Amino acid sequence: GADVSRAGGTVAVGDPATGEVWARTMAMVGTLSTGTSPADLELGAGGRVVVATDGTVLGTASDGTLVRARVTDDGVVVEEAGSLVGELTGDLDQVTAVGRALVALVGTTVHTPSGEVDLASYGDAFTLQQPGAEAPVVLVATRTALLEVSMGGTTVRERRTGGTGEPAAPVRVGSCAHGAWASDVGSYLQLCDGAAPAVEPLESMKATASLVFRVNRGVVVLNETV
Repeated sequence: GADVSRAGGTVAVGDPATGEVWARTMAMVGTLSTGTSPADLELGAGGRVVVATDGTVLGTASDGTLVRARVTDDGVVVEEAGSLVGELTGDLDQVTAVGRALVALVGTTVHTPSGEVDLASYGDAFTLQQPGAEAPVVLVATRTALLEVSMGGTTVRERRTGGTGEPAAPVRVGSCAHGAWASDVGSYLQLCDGAAPAVEPLESMKATASLVFRVNRGVVVLNETV
């Protein structure tokens, strides 16, 4: 399916099969037609796109070559933005943004513009954080823990919940990180700078729940989607 990402007044729609990306400001989104409008970025087959919280469009080709685009009501300005560290040998399973840095998950390996780290020793299923503000780490959820993976790829801190379940994509808002799992034990974890991790169960949480964090003006709400 298509990559659809929206933040900071910008919407981007990407087709991973072709690497074509269309981007518009929210004011101009009514003019976006993937069927008739020419693509604004050409990332090549397997390319992925995400919008940073400030509205910058971040794209990566399948080999890790990065581009950055600024979107206005008048058009899209694209510039080269370096590359992800490491040899990307498989599909780009997930992408997110930490500040204006694109982060990709390929198999069990996290790639950033400044490092890479293999998380295989922490499990085999990972969920990258939602796009968030600039930070020294990217948040990665496993079925049993929240990982803080340094953007330089040098350290991984594991915050175990005591439970197991399908995770929501973690979020970072202000100085706090939030994780949630479809489990009646260790359902929710809050990790704030300078404080010990707080883990608590959430009432009537079902193992079949599909969880999504929503952030609105600094307020974090956990929703269960159908």
